[in-house]
Amino acid sequence: MIDSKKILNIKFILVLLFLFLPWSISDYTDNLEPERVTSDLSFYEINTCKVSLIEFLIKNKNTIYQDHYHFTLNHYSSVGCFGKIAGVTQLNHEFYIAIGTNTIISTLVQGYFLAFAISFLKKNKKNNTFNNFKHQISLLISSLFSIIFFYSEVRFYEKQFYLLDFSKSFTYIFLFILVYSILKTTVEVINFRTDSLINFIPFLFLFIGAFTGLNLNIFILIFVYFGVYKILISRFSSLKIYGVLTITLLWTINAVGENYTFKPDKIRGFTSSAFNYRSIFIWSITFFIFAAGLHYFFKLSLKKINFEKFTNNMIFVSFSLIVLGIIGANFPLINFLNYFYFGQEKMGTTSNNPFQFDEWGEKIAWRGFTSSAESSGEFYGILIIFIYFLIFNGKKESVYYKLSFAFPFLGLYFSNNRTVFILLVLGLFSMLLKKKKLNTTITFLSICIFFYMLVVYIGSDKFTYVYSYQSVFIQSNNYSVANTSSTFLNLINSEYNKNLVFTIFFNIISFIGYILNRSELWGLFIARYNPNIFEYLFGSGPLQFGQLYSDIQVNQTSSFLMPHSSVLSYLLFFGLIGVTLLFIFLIFKIYKNKNIFNKEKYFLVFFIVFNLIKSDSLNYLSSFVLYSFIIFTVFNVRDLFSRRK
Repeated sequence: MIDSKKILNIKFILVLLFLFLPWSISDYTDNLEPERVTSDLSFYEINTCKVSLIEFLIKNKNTIYQDHYHFTLNHYSSVGCFGKIAGVTQLNHEFYIAIGTNTIISTLVQGYFLAFAISFLKKNKKNNTFNNFKHQISLLISSLFSIIFFYSEVRFYEKQFYLLDFSKSFTYIFLFILVYSILKTTVEVINFRTDSLINFIPFLFLFIGAFTGLNLNIFILIFVYFGVYKILISRFSSLKIYGVLTITLLWTINAVGENYTFKPDKIRGFTSSAFNYRSIFIWSITFFIFAAGLHYFFKLSLKKINFEKFTNNMIFVSFSLIVLGIIGANFPLINFLNYFYFGQEKMGTTSNNPFQFDEWGEKIAWRGFTSSAESSGEFYGILIIFIYFLIFNGKKESVYYKLSFAFPFLGLYFSNNRTVFILLVLGLFSMLLKKKKLNTTITFLSICIFFYMLVVYIGSDKFTYVYSYQSVFIQSNNYSVANTSSTFLNLINSEYNKNLVFTIFFNIISFIGYILNRSELWGLFIARYNPNIFEYLFGSGPLQFGQLYSDIQVNQTSSFLMPHSSVLSYLLFFGLIGVTLLFIFLIFKIYKNKNIFNKEKYFLVFFIVFNLIKSDSLNYLSSFVLYSFIIFTVFNVRDLFSRRK
């Protein structure tokens, strides 16, 4: 039997091979000497795909760290071009170095690299007993889902695969084999480590899992596998199955005749790139099975949930996100490698100053390694809460935990998520008052001082500024193009200033949006949101933005702008009835479990719900899984924040 230390050494050697071998393959007998990058780029125009990245870097070491060089990915390149220089372009003083990243080879390298990274985790002491036949069927069905993705979003994928003809059945068979081989390897590694993995969920913010060049995330397929397996081994309620099939069928029928496209951008892998009946059908079924698989995975490892280990992993990830973000912003090559190996939805920021302010003295949000500064700010906020709970509830008063506050506080400052900061101060301060059991007078004075400081922080003038109560209404009409107003905007315009109750309610929403700096974004959503009666009540299907961004023309925006509200996103996906039922279900679960709820759990739920009102976090796979895990644990783990024996 091979010694465990030798196995570990072999694994580290393989890691180095994963990192260097793909970028060093070249014909070293051709006597071709790479040239330095200058304004004369004729050498790289003539010798495309002949110089490996390693050869290029040896000759051009300055491209590793100088910020006017940018490494880009050329997905539509041949297999032989992988890891080689596919071209160099100069735009003003900036140089863009295209690396051949053939989508097929990239998918193989990324998939097996992730499986290999997971293999470093400790195996279960007792292996899970999976029915082999149902396990194999689950793998086949999960892989088949990816093929239906390719088919339903063919306009996106035909630009990503070199010389693959998506009108031929061979293409889909080949891609099925490709995905199946990766999924089978990864799932079988995971099934031996489910006990460890549950506490490593924070690593989804680091190993994001989006295949480069694809609108596909490996973790979607993994949890779909668990969902399919759960369905095969369990007796699901007929009402649930018929309910899912019925609403999916209605969404699909509603989209017949529609054919919009959507660029996934920073939510790549967790949204559809097309709005048509085929994509709505597969993404709807996938979403429900994914959710079922997520729940099954949590239940499978319920007894192995360890709050302290989970928090320690969050601390490590927060440190890694900050460090990799800073290094990536200062070293173009590292930014490229981060994107490739960690499966980022969007390449890390090139802004190398996380302390930057604009000309008005406002702190500029810095997203660093992540796709969204806002969602990363929420991650740091949750970590601060968890460390606080460990110290005050778990009695972990070591210097390590006190010092570890530095990482999430620094990350939160960089992200400039002021809402998270205010919620942290409000929630943790109120719990501290209860913990210290101060007398009523001191408690009352402390609360008054806090709210006074909060008003000063927000700005007292905003409470008397008329625009703050009309901001969303004004912005929605500003973005609307004449004669093409959305049905939702028409509804608001018909009731605003005519229906007193509606006007007061909408003014409150506008004021909240103004305070949270969401007036423009929510107004833009209203200008675009053009539902029919069915879509208004039941939505247009989960993870579908194509119709929203293509159906109604609005005045030009400075960049791609999300709704910046998970509630609005889910209104789009599931309609008014769907969102209402979700809130009712949450309230019912809290009431049903009130005997195991304490102030820490109430605060966590409030923290999550409030952030979902003003952020897009549920549109990011990592945040979706993290929030789902927290909601699951507060309802299923009685002593989650108590000291473990």
